[in-house]
Amino acid sequence: MQNFLIVGFGKVGSSLYRAMATHNRFNILLLDAKKDFKEEWASFLPAHSFFRNIVNIRQKSFEFIAICTPDDRINETVSQLQDFQLKNCAVFHTSGNKPAELLNPLRDRGAHIGSLHPLQTFNSMFLPPEVWQGITCTFQGDTKLKDNLQKIFDPLKTKIVPIDYQQKQLLHLVATISANFQVALYSWAEQILKASGIEPPDLNTWLGPLIRQVSTNLNQHPLSKILSGPLQRGDLNTLEDHLKLLKKYQKAADIELYRLLCQKLLENLEFEIKDRQKLKNFLEHYET
Repeated sequence: MQNFLIVGFGKVGSSLYRAMATHNRFNILLLDAKKDFKEEWASFLPAHSFFRNIVNIRQKSFEFIAICTPDDRINETVSQLQDFQLKNCAVFHTSGNKPAELLNPLRDRGAHIGSLHPLQTFNSMFLPPEVWQGITCTFQGDTKLKDNLQKIFDPLKTKIVPIDYQQKQLLHLVATISANFQVALYSWAEQILKASGIEPPDLNTWLGPLIRQVSTNLNQHPLSKILSGPLQRGDLNTLEDHLKLLKKYQKAADIELYRLLCQKLLENLEFEIKDRQKLKNFLEHYET
């Protein structure tokens, strides 16, 4: 059995734990000084595997250490780990925005280091191993560590893609836009309904099928082929009606957001948009 330590037991750390627990080769320990063990964790995690004080595990040797703490605690964790036996230990953090080089002090003590960032959303703790199924993880760091991690994740068909730090930051930006800003748009839609006096019993009941179909379309077709709606068909009258409704129920900033998103779609020449130039002229000169 190989010892695997996960430092930082939040949404990513607990979900990584469940994925690694599918391997019979690992004895997994968890460390988080900011949390107490909770009874509801017991169905996933034995209490004797969870530690709050790093002193209690400092004498153990680990083949793998995953740092899943918030970004502002990585340096502190690295400092604490320098007293561990690190020769040939594989150490990685899961931050999407911080470089692998934060772990250089551990490399100096013999560790193989890297940064593994899953392009996935983790909205709760203890997500099942399937959340890693077929996803892409970006990797920056030592090649030997990347190869070892790929072997570990192979059963889940997780793809580990080596990139440099600048590419890593850009991909984190893109992931944030793709995932988090979707939620912002859903929230905006809900605010418009509430401002108009319409109270849906559950936004997912009304808009969920539409949202899921867009996701299905993206899985089945190129991005350039999935755009539909009034902008795509060049329906200037409907766009103008939408802007008037926003003016009635929302702030001027929301009109600007609607216009900006339309313009962003128009910028992509791969979309088949009817009367593109007429739409651009209208949006550029529309007065709020």
